[in-house]
Amino acid sequence: MRSAISHLEDSQLSKHGQHNKWEKKKKKKKTFEEVLRPMLPTGASLLDKHHLDHSAVDELGKLHCACPVLFSISSAKNRSQKKIKFKPLLMEVKLWNDKREREMYENFAELYAIIKATEKLEKAYVRDIISSKEYEPECQKLIAHFKTLASTLKDTVPSIERFVDTYRMDCPAALNRLVVSGVPATVEHRAAAAASATTSAAIVAECVQNFITAMDSLKLNMYAVDQVYPLLSDLFASLSKLTILPPDFEGKTKMKEWISRLAKMGASDELTEQQARQLHFDLESSYNSFMAALPNAGT
Repeated sequence: MRSAISHLEDSQLSKHGQHNKWEKKKKKKKTFEEVLRPMLPTGASLLDKHHLDHSAVDELGKLHCACPVLFSISSAKNRSQKKIKFKPLLMEVKLWNDKREREMYENFAELYAIIKATEKLEKAYVRDIISSKEYEPECQKLIAHFKTLASTLKDTVPSIERFVDTYRMDCPAALNRLVVSGVPATVEHRAAAAASATTSAAIVAECVQNFITAMDSLKLNMYAVDQVYPLLSDLFASLSKLTILPPDFEGKTKMKEWISRLAKMGASDELTEQQARQLHFDLESSYNSFMAALPNAGT
């Protein structure tokens, strides 16, 4: 018990001793004002530097080296006392020097807007956000404006692709519509469908003509291989062009068999009466199957 009490007393004495040491150190430190005050004449201010003698200047230099924070704080206080207002420098930057350059940049802005608007319109049409009736007139309007502006800027902007690259525009759909195609997608699709229908009609007429020619030649007793073979080859070629027929169409299969059979015979050889009759029957049945396979066979 006594040892515990003595230990407690020793710890309190050591703390008290440390506290007294710290107080002595604290008392030893002098402030900036305490160091300089004895060096100045009576009534002089610390801010009056001309009152300081040489020893004061030396002491001041030593104090600055020892504790530069005092000087930074005092200078910061002096700066805070002076209210400095910074006015932003507003400079007018002109993109053009004359009226001609101004018009050129305005045309550039119009061209940029047309390309961007066309890209948005194409994406909206592809995503079915707008209907074909809404898409087509707007697209035609943008194409008309683009063609007019492109002809105006043909000397300044010789290449639209280069203009797009210069201003970092990622607009592939707009370039395809404005530069490559030149017509709305709906018009392009209608033209393709009409061309396909026209081509199909021409091929159908060619097939009918080749069927009739081959059957008439057999009726005229033209049984020689060099007479029959070219007619069957033309008929098979025209049937192969027609995409509306299935791959295993009866007429194509039979014509192919007859062509391979005639290819094994000599040019001067002739078909027998039985062979000619069978060929005529195959041609007639194939012609009937062909007419039945057409979409408008019933009309």
